[in-house]
Amino acid sequence: MARTSYPITRPTYGTYEWLQREIGVAVGIGANFNQWDHPDFERVDSVIQRGIRRFYQPALTGQRFQRGHRWSFLYPKTTIVTSAAYSTGTVEIVAGVATITTGTWPSWAADGDLLVNGTTYEAASVLGNDLTLTDLTVAVAAGTSFTLTRPRYSLPSDFGGIDGPLTYRSGTGLGSSIVVTSENDVRQRRQPFQVSGYPLRAAIYPATPDADNGTRWEMEFYPAPDIVYTLEYRYRVLMTDLAEGDYPLGGIENAETILASCMALVSPGLEERFIGMLASSIDHDQSNHSPANLGQNLDRSDEIRSHLDLGADYLTPYNGAYYD
Repeated sequence: MARTSYPITRPTYGTYEWLQREIGVAVGIGANFNQWDHPDFERVDSVIQRGIRRFYQPALTGQRFQRGHRWSFLYPKTTIVTSAAYSTGTVEIVAGVATITTGTWPSWAADGDLLVNGTTYEAASVLGNDLTLTDLTVAVAAGTSFTLTRPRYSLPSDFGGIDGPLTYRSGTGLGSSIVVTSENDVRQRRQPFQVSGYPLRAAIYPATPDADNGTRWEMEFYPAPDIVYTLEYRYRVLMTDLAEGDYPLGGIENAETILASCMALVSPGLEERFIGMLASSIDHDQSNHSPANLGQNLDRSDEIRSHLDLGADYLTPYNGAYYD
């Protein structure tokens, strides 16, 4: 194998292929990854994945950043669009299967709660006009009116934790934030009050385990949304393996630091160089992406509130959690 040849097409700076080329030279298998055998690929890939994760989760023991660092690019903003309550038609429920007439179950019905005769039942699955409930003992006469709400929503596959409360998108006229609280708190509030409206609280919990897809997360609101709302929040991205054609999170501005992390795994004597470059990248991230102003710190406890919030507007943050 020619160890001195280079790929005919130059890899784009900062990509997975660029890291392959640079590490291939360092470990002595050559820059042309198109000529590597399988063991070479696996060896370099292991270095890349480990090196990137060391960069994502910095632990600079004895340094000024020894508590680690929250990279700004690992906390993107995203949205949840809620579903409006549905009550078109009537239902008959036999052995926990609700059959709808003069209506069609919405696509999200399996994530919904069905309110009939003053009692709410959680849905399990939907097939055509039949909505199967988790309680298979339920029976309701034909022609019964109902309301189907959707309190539960799946979060992104790369969700690794929420960062702060949720807010309503501007233009809704709703100024209060949605407090992220415990699943137990939301469940207790829903128990005596099966209501819908604009959400005031939300709980995040793991979905039913799935060995094929790993741990996934859901968000449940109280009250269940009555109309369509667009909610905004930030969350921590779960790190996944880098693949061909990918850029590492953090952009090309951190490419040299990521490469230095990989190189230090190949040659431990380069660890000090990586630490220095990591500190520089952290300084850059802090100076360019830290807010200049956190907003007003005001006491609004004597203001008249326009809604019943059950305490959601009077919050104290501590270690990332909010308390009444």
